[in-house]
Amino acid sequence: MTHEVIWEAKMDDRYDCLVLRTGEYTGQLSVTDSQTTIVHLTKDVKLFYGAKFGPDHSDVLYWQDVCAEVIDEYLGN
Repeated sequence: MTHEVIWEAKMDDRYDCLVLRTGEYTGQLSVTDSQTTIVHLTKDVKLFYGAKFGPDHSDVLYWQDVCAEVIDEYLGN
């Protein structure tokens, strides 16, 4: 199975947040510092309804929260 991009966002103009499909109802969320290329998080996540027509709104809200927590922790906020 190819690793289809389900969702991507850039936070604080620096951190690349990405969910790649790893299975029919699973994906992997990652947070990467685009300036240093350090990966601060890789986390297995579930894809509600299999994200057949794009990510579910509740999934996106959860992913944004996880990314923000990781970034805040990294920045020491």
